Amino acid sequence: MAKVYRNFKTRLLENGVIVVGFDNREKPINILSEEILKEFWLIMLEAFESKEVKAVVLASLKNNPPSFIAGADINEIKKITDEAECRTFVGKVHRMFHTMEQAEKPIVAAIEGVCLGGGLELALACHWRVASDHPQTVFALPEVTLGIIPGFGGTQRLPKLIGLPPAFEMICSGKNIYPYKAMKSGLVNDLVGQAPVDDRNIDSIEKEVFVSVAIQRALELASRKKLKPKFGLKIRLAGWPILKKYTFWKARNDIKKSRKNFYPAPLLAVDAIEDGFGKPIYDGSMENETPI
Repeated sequence: MAKVYRNFKTRLLENGVIVVGFDNREKPINILSEEILKEFWLIMLEAFESKEVKAVVLASLKNNPPSFIAGADINEIKKITDEAECRTFVGKVHRMFHTMEQAEKPIVAAIEGVCLGGGLELALACHWRVASDHPQTVFALPEVTLGIIPGFGGTQRLPKLIGLPPAFEMICSGKNIYPYKAMKSGLVNDLVGQAPVDDRNIDSIEKEVFVSVAIQRALELASRKKLKPKFGLKIRLAGWPILKKYTFWKARNDIKKSRKNFYPAPLLAVDAIEDGFGKPIYDGSMENETPI
C-alpha cells in the first residue's frame, strides 16, 4: 500500500485502518473523473486484498476550501455523446459502488466540506458516514437542476436510508442539506465538531476529530460479522402497498404544482425511485439510472 498515486495519498495505521486521502491534483476541489475513479478503484482493490488492512477510511486532504467530493466532472460528462459509452461508464461505477457496499472490510466516509452529486453517492455506498459540523459542510444531489437524475445509485440508496419523503425533497429539488439536518434524517451516522486546520496532510489527518471518530467507527465495524444496513420501521412501512401508492402520488402531484411540468427530471427521478424501491440496490441502479 506504499505506492504513489496522482490524486490520492494513503496511510496504513498500526491498528489496520488505511486512510485514503483524496487530493485532486488539478482542481481546487475534489471531483470525480474517469481517471480518478480508476485510480481510486485500484487503491480499494489493494485494500480489499491486503491482509494488513482491516478497514478503510475515506477522507479529503482539501481544506481551503474544505471539499469531500463536489460531484462528477461536468465537463467530462458533456463530452459523452455516445449512448453506449455513457451506459458502459455508468455501469462500471454501479459495479464499483456495489462492490464497496458488499465488501467484507468496512468503509467509512469522513466528510468535511461539500459532498455533492457523485460524491454523496460514493459516501452512500460506504458502510458508515461521519461528518464534521464545519460551516461549509453540505450535502446535495443537485442533478435535477442540470436536467438529469442521479446516476451513481442515489435514487436507490438514499430512499432506503432516510425514507421516501426526505429523499424526494433532496433528489427532486436538488436542495442543500446541512450537517444537523443530515444527522437527524439518518444521512450521516455521526456528527462531530471540528477546529479549523491550516494544513491538512495524510501524515497527521487521523488527529483531526472527525477523522479520528471515523477510524474508531471503522474498527468497531471491523469487529462485526455483518455490515449490511438494517432498515428502520419507517422504511419498511413505506413499502406497504397502499402507503407506497399514496406517497408516490403525492410526490408527483407536489412536483407538478411547483414545477408546472416545465422540468421533466424531477418526475423521472420519482419514476426511478418507485421502480427500484422494492428491488436490490444494484438491480434498481442498473435498470433505472443507466441510460437505455
